[in-house]
Amino acid sequence: MVLLNRKEVQLDGRELATDTTDRNTWEIKETGERISGYDNYLKRLEFMEKKYLLVKLLVETLFRILGH
Repeated sequence: MVLLNRKEVQLDGRELATDTTDRNTWEIKETGERISGYDNYLKRLEFMEKKYLLVKLLVETLFRILGH
């Protein structure tokens, strides 16, 4: 499931690689995204990792402030 502004959105099929047997197609299992090109795959993973770490840091800081 992909969320945008807390609402579920459907992936645009044009952005997905259609041939899953292509050796240049990479899949992100957590989101189901299939990406053509290893460099594009790494960029997407890096983007997702940055967002995850930012959210984790914000939550930990909030809990520290609230004293939980």
